[in-house]
Amino acid sequence: AQPGVMEETLALMEETIKVFRDLGTPGLIVWDSVASTPLQAELERDFDDRAPRGERAAYLSRALPKLLNQVKDSEVGLLFINHEREYPDAMPFQEQTYSPGGRALKHWCHVRLRIRRVAWYKVKGETAGIDAEIKCVKNKLAPPTKSARVRIVWETGEILTLED
Repeated sequence: AQPGVMEETLALMEETIKVFRDLGTPGLIVWDSVASTPLQAELERDFDDRAPRGERAAYLSRALPKLLNQVKDSEVGLLFINHEREYPDAMPFQEQTYSPGGRALKHWCHVRLRIRRVAWYKVKGETAGIDAEIKCVKNKLAPPTKSARVRIVWETGEILTLED
């Protein structure tokens, strides 16, 4: 599904959770991407109008507890994909990036993984994928702060574990 706005996305997720629960089957719902999904109010605004500060974060703070409560006793997993953006004026000792949408996703999720490209994977001089580091930055289900290096090959979709 490709809903156009955040409100539609969360309503569709709610509906899908109910379907999985009624069927008694496991499921995975993926939202790609939280950062690029606008609110209805953002689309209705004129180009010159400024958005209220924290509008998206406030909406997610209200919606996520409701959504996660529905998933609680089911075999349904939710996967939120979000972007990282750079702080333009970050000092060297500060965090250099942030995730759009406020702190709600960071607070309500059980596992957070940060995936960063560390190198391009090339075959015969052509870029064929990436070497990436996947770091667990939050984990309520197992010990956090573990990391792994992997190679993601675009053509095959293959993911290979790399040795350090």
